Amino acid sequence: MCGCWAHAKRKFHEALVGAAAKQTDSKEAIGLAYCDQLFALEKKAEEKQMTPKERHELRQKEAKPILEEFYKWIEACRATTLPQNLLGKAFTYAQNQKKYLTAYLSDGRIEISNNRAERSISPL
Repeated sequence: MCGCWAHAKRKFHEALVGAAAKQTDSKEAIGLAYCDQLFALEKKAEEKQMTPKERHELRQKEAKPILEEFYKWIEACRATTLPQNLLGKAFTYAQNQKKYLTAYLSDGRIEISNNRAERSISPL
């Protein structure tokens, strides 16, 4: 089972929109920037028309270190963040879904988000 990074990204976006100050160095903006880095790698793979094997290698080389840094950052920030505010909810979601959000690293055929699948079934 694989999680959807679009959902995790949305949580950080909502936290940034809800923040009193929309600073680029805020925790909300930093969390969103981590997500953007992951999506940028996927866009790079798509633009280069990478095979699943090549995409897997790219993820291992570039996405995995970003994810490791992201989760260390979350652990460092959670102690000083209220769990019920929007940022706290974004942290909790990312932490609770870690197993599923990192699953896409294991196979280059797995997409980083399930938006395409959701769009395809929405008419039904």
